[in-house]
Amino acid sequence: MTDANPPIDDYDDDYELELEPIDPEILAAERQRGNQRTEAAVGRIDVDELYGDAGGYSDLSVSLSELKQFRFATRHLLILTALLAIVLALFTLLSWLAATSVIVLAILVGGWTWASRLERRQQAARASRRSEFFGKGDAIDRAADAALAETIAPARSEFKIAFSMKELM
Repeated sequence: MTDANPPIDDYDDDYELELEPIDPEILAAERQRGNQRTEAAVGRIDVDELYGDAGGYSDLSVSLSELKQFRFATRHLLILTALLAIVLALFTLLSWLAATSVIVLAILVGGWTWASRLERRQQAARASRRSEFFGKGDAIDRAADAALAETIAPARSEFKIAFSMKELM
């Protein structure tokens, strides 16, 4: 009866296995899958969290030290006088109810405009932080591409037409 597992010494060199190179299609698929995972991970990055954005309307808070630094000037007095003149004109021209509703409406429109402007400013700050965060890699890529283009394409000399007045005459 023959042994099912012959000893190692009985193996010939004919049984050596040769490794073949990895199929290029498999390598390309692995690279593509890795790029997709990287892009997905980059897409999940919250830049506001990295920079510690407080969010909301944090610019609305006014501290006592800021109020102490306020300097009342002549322009503030002129603005206050103009607003008082507008309010008095509304009350003399319209009834009390109509004048009050116009003033409330003006205050609501002003508040909405101020809040939307503040929100646009915060969105612009977030967008600039995001572009700064993600733009660093793009700047490096552009610099590498520019360096590669300089090595490939020879630099052109500037063609300049220059005549003196004597030559022109």
